[in-house]
Amino acid sequence: MVSTRRRARRRDSVSQHHSKYSESHRKYHTLRHLEECLSHLDEVRHLAVRPAEIELALWFHDAIYDVRRHDNEELSAEWARASAEPRRSRRRCATECMTSCWSLRHNTDPKSADEAILADIDLSILGAAPQRFDEYETSIREEYNWVPRLVFDFKRRSILDEFRRRGPASELLISLSDLDGRPGKSRSLAWPRGKH
Repeated sequence: MVSTRRRARRRDSVSQHHSKYSESHRKYHTLRHLEECLSHLDEVRHLAVRPAEIELALWFHDAIYDVRRHDNEELSAEWARASAEPRRSRRRCATECMTSCWSLRHNTDPKSADEAILADIDLSILGAAPQRFDEYETSIREEYNWVPRLVFDFKRRSILDEFRRRGPASELLISLSDLDGRPGKSRSLAWPRGKH
């Protein structure tokens, strides 16, 4: 009986995630982004201290995504906590997930090796192949199409400059995407200035 309820809860959670990641206002932060993140995790799972927490955090990290809000990560983390099974280990896992989701605001430095892996997986698009990277840039602009172009360019440059200042959180991002050798990084950091 318990396992039946647990399976039903998991089915509901997967369905809710599918619905959230398929919202019409999403252009980049979609199921494709989630699948790419989970695929990267599979490549480096052996490097993680707590891979289950990273996986859970990836499932939830963009679950709530509204470009007009500033508390998406907090709301996603709260959903992760509320969705946790009542067992103590699951609550601990959800708490770790909440901390990790919070760290993905990209304005805080990761506090652990696992948070660094999580951040690098989320930002691995910066080292993507040129065609995928161009899709990413176009999709981000579409998500923020309500922002005037000059404001968008200024904010985007600021965000990308911050990514450049911080660099990869771990060696993982470089190894995942060969970030130093692909056009994506330089194009991303230069794009707002028009230097393709």
